[in-house]
Amino acid sequence: MVIIIGSKPGIRVQLHYEAGSLERVSLSPSRNFSLDPGSCPKDQVEIFVTWLKNYSQKKWSSMPLPLAGNTFQGEVLRFLQKIPLGSVLSYKEVAQGVGSPRAARAVGNICRGNLFPLFIPCHRVIRSDGGIGCYTPDPAIKRQLLHFEGVTEDSTPGACS
Repeated sequence: MVIIIGSKPGIRVQLHYEAGSLERVSLSPSRNFSLDPGSCPKDQVEIFVTWLKNYSQKKWSSMPLPLAGNTFQGEVLRFLQKIPLGSVLSYKEVAQGVGSPRAARAVGNICRGNLFPLFIPCHRVIRSDGGIGCYTPDPAIKRQLLHFEGVTEDSTPGACS
């Protein structure tokens, strides 16, 4: 089952549920706001709609999500949730933040495999040289989200590479 929710920065958020459990999130460009809850439990839809409304007003909060326990991946994903709206960190800074300063590449791989983009803001992680880096849904969406959050274009030069 897929729930489609539009959000203010022009991003369509698709919540993919299976057996009543959130499996992953996908993002794509959109100009329209719409909500198609399908047969998802109403209380879960309300949680996401409320979160997205707050986000569209630039109010950031962590979303309770099924993360990878006490693994390195789980540590990185929980750390990413703490990056404030309007801020960016490099992959290296995230690696240092979780106590593994030589694991910047692993952080990048975890970001690439992030099943909950936007809710776990891997778009706030950039290259050490200040370049925007890649973003699995679409590098243009990453730039759009950062711009919406107040990260200026000149603070994130470079292209996906």
